[in-house]
Amino acid sequence: MSTDISFFNWTPSTPHAMAYVVIVTRHQGRWLLVRHHQRSSWELPGGKIEPGESPLEAAHRELREETGAQKYRLHAVEGYRVTQPGLSGEGLLCFAEVDTLEPLSPLSEIAEVAPMDTLPEDLTWAEIQPVLFRHVTGRLSLLSKLGGYQHVVWDWNGTLVNDAPLAVEIVNQLMTTQSLGSTDLASYRRDFCHPVIDYYRNLGFDFERLPFDQLCNEFGRHYSAARERLQLHPGSRFLLGGLAGQSTQSLLSASSQTVLEQCLNHHGIASLFDHIYGLPDNQARCKIDRGRELLAATGILAKNTILVGDTDHDLEVADALGIELLLIGDGHQCASKLAQMHHQVLSGWHALG
Repeated sequence: MSTDISFFNWTPSTPHAMAYVVIVTRHQGRWLLVRHHQRSSWELPGGKIEPGESPLEAAHRELREETGAQKYRLHAVEGYRVTQPGLSGEGLLCFAEVDTLEPLSPLSEIAEVAPMDTLPEDLTWAEIQPVLFRHVTGRLSLLSKLGGYQHVVWDWNGTLVNDAPLAVEIVNQLMTTQSLGSTDLASYRRDFCHPVIDYYRNLGFDFERLPFDQLCNEFGRHYSAARERLQLHPGSRFLLGGLAGQSTQSLLSASSQTVLEQCLNHHGIASLFDHIYGLPDNQARCKIDRGRELLAATGILAKNTILVGDTDHDLEVADALGIELLLIGDGHQCASKLAQMHHQVLSGWHALG
């Protein structure tokens, strides 16, 4: 019997019919596991969402009821979806850092709360909860790594927003107008390169028939029309929120400044960035000069700065600015291609689990 677990970006306004919450909980550097009085196996704190209750309200309630947590900080990480014969549903995956605990009520359904260094083998949901646990601890590990820098510079397209599939859709529309066939996501991630004009030239575009600036305008028109259906990569909000107030966060993008600001406002995350640096047009030109302007504006040394991106151009930018780089492989270029160029490559945000 196979179990499939996937993750999706979640906000309080996300229209998903969630049934469960699971809270990966840490107290004094150890993980809190609970045992139901009718079972001998262990579980991560959590349970069912009650009628009329929001997922976050359920998470707070379950955390208090099952662990005795009093003073704590709880954060939504992302949504998860379990598909298994006889067991399918969606839930909210959370992380809680607990400062103080109180004894459970004698009427509690929880018989025991135990701090552990890792998950035990005797778990109630042995095919599900280890995946959820690894997913959160992966996010926390990356958060810790990035939090070691005074300044975290994020790329936008493909790194935070999952827009590569839309790019493929638009490229195919443009190719159709020029009788050039089509591409797919895997091929796009393998072939995409900078400068972007070279990618289109390699696809067979004739810039005498369709000038490059006109092609960029057409791409931008299609992109703007579909922009509101784009989603952030799962975990992006959790990482951005976790770094807010801890490190200076900037956005350095080849998108136009106007479009970039519109996108951030649409996703409700503009306030999480201290600096937003886009380009003056929509032709995805080199962003090295803007990067230099950004570093000068922050006054933070290059050695204390890391760039998180998804393409060969982010490598060029990091090298030119003399800053560290982390590349993510489920954006506009595939992990195998990126790994040939740089040593710090995650196969994708999903790899953190």
